[in-house]
Amino acid sequence: MKEQFKEWFEVVYRDNPDAVNEIVSIWQDMVDDDEATWSGDEIFTDFLLHNELGDGSHFFAIDWKDADTLIDYLDDVAERFDFEFQWTDENREQDSVENLLPLAVAQLDKHDVLFYSLETGGDLYYFVAIPNVYQQDFERVSQQWGVEYTLL
Repeated sequence: MKEQFKEWFEVVYRDNPDAVNEIVSIWQDMVDDDEATWSGDEIFTDFLLHNELGDGSHFFAIDWKDADTLIDYLDDVAERFDFEFQWTDENREQDSVENLLPLAVAQLDKHDVLFYSLETGGDLYYFVAIPNVYQQDFERVSQQWGVEYTLL
């Protein structure tokens, strides 16, 4: 499982390999303490929350109703890919996460960015943003590791 864990993060953070080494090191410390496994569902529900490793531009988690945080993270994603989201005042003040996601996906698609939602069964949404050229790699490593996802 450790190799699948590392390979998954290597695809997600392909443009920042140093981040992968840090993530693996921190998780290894937790595994050595016998408090964790290499299981994807545990990593997404425990590891990211407690260690805040989601950086907002590659991989992040939000509460299912926290539209403000979603916009903030999506702005980080846009900065990573050298564009800006065109949010309206209504988007920022009134829209729900469910209303914002299709708008975000449409804009990400214009910039060849894929946006995945990970299936964790929890109250949080876990999202991954990758260049569309990594789609096959991301889906392959996700399937090998047992990570369920939906391409939005």
